[in-house]
Amino acid sequence: MSQTERRTDLRLSTLAEYLTALGGRAELTITVGENTYTYDLSEKESR
Repeated sequence: MSQTERRTDLRLSTLAEYLTALGGRAELTITVGENTYTYDLSEKESR
């Protein structure tokens, strides 16, 4: 895990998995003009 912590190009999915393992959750909030969108990155998407 220490290698993950030192990376500057950490993937959002990797960060979300790390936070979920710690009992947390990852969310991404995007603001465009007056609109705000929040995405839960901790939820697994089926692909």
